[in-house]
Amino acid sequence: MKLKRIVALLLVCALLALTMTGCIGNFYENAGTIDGVEISSGLYLMAQFNAYFEARNLAQDADNVLKEKIEGEKASKWIQNRTEELLRRFVAILKISREKKISLSSEGQQNVESAMQYWDYMVDMYTENGVSEATVRRFNTNSELAGDIFDALYGEGGELQVSDADLKAEYTEKYAHIRFFSIPTSKLDPSTDMTTEVSALTDAMVARLYGGATLEDVVLDDVESVYTDVLERDVGSANTVESITSSYVNLYPENFETYSEDFLEELKNQSVGDFGSYNMGATIIVYEKIEMFADDEEFQNQRTTILTSLKSEAFEDYLSAAADAYQVKWALGARNYLRPSKIEY
Repeated sequence: MKLKRIVALLLVCALLALTMTGCIGNFYENAGTIDGVEISSGLYLMAQFNAYFEARNLAQDADNVLKEKIEGEKASKWIQNRTEELLRRFVAILKISREKKISLSSEGQQNVESAMQYWDYMVDMYTENGVSEATVRRFNTNSELAGDIFDALYGEGGELQVSDADLKAEYTEKYAHIRFFSIPTSKLDPSTDMTTEVSALTDAMVARLYGGATLEDVVLDDVESVYTDVLERDVGSANTVESITSSYVNLYPENFETYSEDFLEELKNQSVGDFGSYNMGATIIVYEKIEMFADDEEFQNQRTTILTSLKSEAFEDYLSAAADAYQVKWALGARNYLRPSKIEY
């Protein structure tokens, strides 16, 4: 009878292990420790799942990511390394928040609850990969807590506080502010390319702007004919002043997927009040370079976004400086047992 019970238990464990849930915890309740903080197998798998999707985004063939190399390294090894980075960051956030007595804000809590509303849609994906609802909540809470640490460090009275003057100066150096409208480069059928014709017309619009016209003048006077006569499209609201919008353009992006290096270099050298056009592929924009901030109210309305865009990288370096010093001890065989090849997607 005792033997039957043991056999039955082993069969249950084998079945549950296929989905990396249930009895996996009996083999590895904890995958290891980081600076003395226990990393449960579920938390490890959650971080690994995120690392896997990062790898998919970098892979040439997202459906066969584990057969590829990511940044010159076997995908499985890259995912393992990235998993550890994410978990080191998790522990750093945990420890820094305790050290500085920073707790999750009400806004952060609301964000966690909003994200967890989608659990019913994600439950199969996560549970098939050994991740419980509680672990997803814990991981999301930690991510939101990072934002609260950022606010505490860089906000008013924080040890890394940035003055408005310094923030404005740095943002003005790294970004340009433009007002623009856009015109499609094809008829309704995308295969009907009209780039050459539209480019000639937008060049004429830029010349008119340098001759004293405003963006509003050009939109109201010239855009409708481009739509109806050249593109054979319904103009809709494209020839109204409401079609003019504004954007802050990063002059030093990580890549040149949105704007080309040549265009950004040109934009750096232009002065406020200069005009230009730029082919974005599906559209061509006609723009005016304008003052970074019309007044202090506009700056204050954008301050949180500006601070985040300028200091996020420095904040990640701050977390990494703490995380890189941690001692990591993985349980013998745990990382092999919890390996990326077991991910179900």
